[in-house]
Amino acid sequence: MTFDTFDLGSAANDEPVQQRIVDNRPGSSTPPPPAEHVLTDEERKILEILMDVTLSEAEKSRKIFAEQNRSSIVHPAAKLNPDTGWYEFPGIDGIPYRNRSGMVPHFKSDDPEYKKPHKVLETYADVFCLPQDKERYSEILKKVSRGAATVSREEFQYDPESKSFVVFLRWGEYYLEG
Repeated sequence: MTFDTFDLGSAANDEPVQQRIVDNRPGSSTPPPPAEHVLTDEERKILEILMDVTLSEAEKSRKIFAEQNRSSIVHPAAKLNPDTGWYEFPGIDGIPYRNRSGMVPHFKSDDPEYKKPHKVLETYADVFCLPQDKERYSEILKKVSRGAATVSREEFQYDPESKSFVVFLRWGEYYLEG
């Protein structure tokens, strides 16, 4: 048993849309559905190629979307360090927090140990010519005084020709990662 009905209109174009209601009860006179088409080897290969292209296009679209929307996902407080590729946040107790995503970390006091941020030490070494490099040198010493860095070696030497101090400094900066 088949009934033909007419809808008053669709939301898209307000034109009448014909719908077919099929009665599938036992003993009904509705014709059986058409038999499924069996794919040949050639049709199957074409379908696989089309699916591969479609999947790779979808992956490209996802990457493009992620890149275009990264600016809206990254928190405004996160500052990208171009040298390391890490996003750095103001942090906890003067020690900056960093992650690769740029998203705000959400920590709870009852988090298990593996979810809590852990402290890492990144080491550096450089030679400073004072007073020319005074600003960079002072920034490092401020981090040391806040407890966000530690000095492992510092050597001074006076250069009479340039009338300046040459300082070798090896230090480590603490970061929280999670």
